Amino acid sequence: MKRGKIILVAFLGLIVLYFALFLRFPPDLCRLALSSSVSNVKYPFQIGIGDCRPAFPLGIKMDRLTIRAPLGREELVIKNITLKPSLSMLWGKWNVTGLANLMDGTLEFSGCIGRNDLEEIRLKSINLDNRFLKSLLGRDIKGRMDGQMVKKEKGARQATFRIVRGYYQLSLPGWSGIEISELEGKIMYQDGTLVIEKVDVTNPVMRGKLRGNINVHWPDLEQSRIDLTWEMEGRDIGKTQSSLQGTIKNITLMPASATIK
Repeated sequence: MKRGKIILVAFLGLIVLYFALFLRFPPDLCRLALSSSVSNVKYPFQIGIGDCRPAFPLGIKMDRLTIRAPLGREELVIKNITLKPSLSMLWGKWNVTGLANLMDGTLEFSGCIGRNDLEEIRLKSINLDNRFLKSLLGRDIKGRMDGQMVKKEKGARQATFRIVRGYYQLSLPGWSGIEISELEGKIMYQDGTLVIEKVDVTNPVMRGKLRGNINVHWPDLEQSRIDLTWEMEGRDIGKTQSSLQGTIKNITLMPASATIK
């Protein structure tokens, strides 16, 4: 009986402490801690955090998080972010799960934010037609994208994605851009190298396949060097294969090979 009273008093004390912390939550300290944690990520983006408050029963809510690339002119705005502790905290891993509104779609993630150690990211119905991406890539891009990124061994990141009803601006002889009815891709990123395992594109007049590597240049992505192979098949062009060299900003299209049988 006495032990039961002790447990009850301790439990009530925890409840009182919880609500005291909830009511006296320090938003400025929360913003500072989260900003410092995210800023430890090695990619050179500037982070800004708006209102920060507790989320019942356990968690943190942010009304607005902004991301700006050093050479970019536009901000990426992520709204209504909710962070909650993961069950992995029970065995000593300080991981969180998150949900946010991003580019008219949703963003879900899990992992440790401060160590740039997100284990999984899911994107749903992301609108690619926005000023941040155009500023970051230096070209027009449109479409709706679903995707997933997972952590692999030795810090590698593998992503799969699908884009529908899209468009991507090009700066190639005879190509101002490419219309996208559907695009499916699979890529791997590790140690500054982006390996394009597959990007398959279809539209009403052709089908295309892109493979190869990109040596990513932070922070100026347009200076990233590319070594890509592009295969294309269409009713009026047959089936051809070309090589793309140079940088993202200045792509050189090597002469197409003879029509592939």
